Amino acid sequence: MSTFASGYRRSDATDLTELKDLVLLHAQAQGIPRAECAQLLQSITSDGAGTPSSWVDAWSAAARRHLTAGDPLLACRHYNMARFPFVDGPERATALRECVTAFQSWATTRQITREETWVGDGRMPFWLSAPPSGRGRSAPALIVVGGIVSIKEQWGELLPMARRLGMTVACAELPGVGESSVRYDRNAWQIFPALLDRLDQLRGVSQAYVLAMSFGGNLAIRAAADDKRLRGICTVGAPISAFFTDQDRWAQLPGTTLRTLAHLTGHPVNELQERIADWALTDAELSQVDIPVRYVASARDEIIPAADPALVRRRIGDSEVLEHDDVHGSPQHLLETRLWLMKSLLSMRGATVVPSALSLALNMLMLQDRIRGRLR
Repeated sequence: MSTFASGYRRSDATDLTELKDLVLLHAQAQGIPRAECAQLLQSITSDGAGTPSSWVDAWSAAARRHLTAGDPLLACRHYNMARFPFVDGPERATALRECVTAFQSWATTRQITREETWVGDGRMPFWLSAPPSGRGRSAPALIVVGGIVSIKEQWGELLPMARRLGMTVACAELPGVGESSVRYDRNAWQIFPALLDRLDQLRGVSQAYVLAMSFGGNLAIRAAADDKRLRGICTVGAPISAFFTDQDRWAQLPGTTLRTLAHLTGHPVNELQERIADWALTDAELSQVDIPVRYVASARDEIIPAADPALVRRRIGDSEVLEHDDVHGSPQHLLETRLWLMKSLLSMRGATVVPSALSLALNMLMLQDRIRGRLR
């Protein structure tokens, strides 16, 4: 047995198996070839660094191969996996730096710039697309944030879509994740007002929509209760209230989730639930959210209790929940999720005609038994 972040004790073998399972969703979402991912994971025998079969070294070696082959974006994705789930030492810190450098190499040829803002005394870098053609400074923003293990570079392929969406796209990180030095606490939702202020300076943005994953959705919904510049939220597997207050649920959470939260908040694992219980969104806060919220839930979610999407349905007037028979993040339903979220985003913006290819693909998927009846 060994002791990791903030006092959490675990079995090396158990933790590595869990880490391999969790990384599959993120690798798949980024388009890392399934066969390559499986081969890499099979070769890894330790969660750490220093040997060819260790987590950081195996993923980093693959990243370097893709750099040599002239594919900096694929290299970035592999470096992202090398630093996953968070930076806990110099080797993962190096992988994160290489990840950002590889992404920068890809971004510079696509009119994507690196910007930053400050939240309190914390710095929050983010990637920003060029404004869409013909819209200039009048285009609304799409703010994209991941969860507690997802860095901003993971969502970078959305940035070139700005012109087609008619929006300025900004990809940012949760406090403490990746390059962000912002404090992760009950007031962490203020990353959104700070980002909106900076986008106003850079692009004249007066309103924004949010695509937020997991814990990012929690902060976005809280921010929407206070900042009316947010005009719509799409989220996947966001903790709302019961996640923070259900003590029995905490005993069943994956060790990687606990270790990551402990790392980001600075609280010992055995004190986490008590320390962040007041992060639960209140009925009063939820009742102040008067914008569309679209939530993708997973019926077998091992992290988010079913009570949380149910609370979204009950307390937020303009809400819809799409439920998949899947685990956290619905890795077996990525295509349905992406299409539904994109269609939802377009509808929020008042689009009366959804692009034909998107509409046809989604309608075909919705004919399948696995999706019929889950939109409530």
